[in-house]
Amino acid sequence: MAKETKKLVQAITSQEENFAQWYTDICLKAELVEYSSMKGFIILRPYGQAIWENIQKNLDARFKATGHENVAMPVLIPESLLRKEGELVEGFAPEAAWVTMGGSEELEERLAVRPTSETMFCDHWSRVLHSYRELPMKYNQWCSVIRWEKTTRPFLRSREFWWQEGHTIHETAADRKAGRDLLDMAGANLTVDLPEKQVAAEARREYQQLEEKLKKSGIPMDAYCKSCRTTPEGLHASFRKNAEKRLRSVLAAKAISEAEGIVAHTDEVNAEYRRLAAQHNAPEAEIRKVLSPDAVAAALVAQKVEAFLLANAQVTSVTDPAPRTAAQTSAKEV
Repeated sequence: MAKETKKLVQAITSQEENFAQWYTDICLKAELVEYSSMKGFIILRPYGQAIWENIQKNLDARFKATGHENVAMPVLIPESLLRKEGELVEGFAPEAAWVTMGGSEELEERLAVRPTSETMFCDHWSRVLHSYRELPMKYNQWCSVIRWEKTTRPFLRSREFWWQEGHTIHETAADRKAGRDLLDMAGANLTVDLPEKQVAAEARREYQQLEEKLKKSGIPMDAYCKSCRTTPEGLHASFRKNAEKRLRSVLAAKAISEAEGIVAHTDEVNAEYRRLAAQHNAPEAEIRKVLSPDAVAAALVAQKVEAFLLANAQVTSVTDPAPRTAAQTSAKEV
């Protein structure tokens, strides 16, 4: 006698009958979600919310360990700002939800309920980013977005869904990197005994800064080392190497600036103080307490030296297999 297949849970559609409905039934029966009175929107019930919170907790620690910081952007985006993105807005336009009334008054401009936040991040950076020295800025946002989907499915896609947005901005200008690389090369070629106490102090300061940052984020040092595949001793060695490299670059910049007569004038130093005060939204007097005029001038001179090296150095690619000419052989290289 053939065995009869008995359906164990009557309220759940079988996969063979309707796979999509089976998935929805599972989510509802497990009390992960419930459909709201607003079509296409779901309610995360305690079990469903707990899953999301565990995902956030795990990923948030990983993001912070790589230097990302959490921010919160507005949920409404002016249409004029969204349209600056061109292709982006065209892709989201059919799914955008728009606010046209503020209270009982019609708004002068439509406001999109956040479908994504690229435009808000870029608009924010255009006002707060003043120098390449502030880079990279690595931001993350945990939020929900609205997209007017025609077909919805719990967790996979509903008209409001929860996610994280990672938006970062980095220094990628080739000339900036090339100038810095040339200065590093000049420092590496210096024949000089580095002051041991200063190198050790710099390495220790960098390690302590990392410790404080991880402590604020609630991340144990051993967990951070494990994620980076290193050890505390390995970090110390890395920080020491970085300190030696920075000090050599400083000494090289000093030697080149003296030889070439490269200086930072008083008006340039004062302008840099004003820029830093605006950047940190702090009184200029407070910035001057933290940074001496000599320190600011040294930073400006280093930038000028990098530009000088880039403008005057002849660089030959080490990956170019072509034979060198006599002229190339005699050329001065950095």
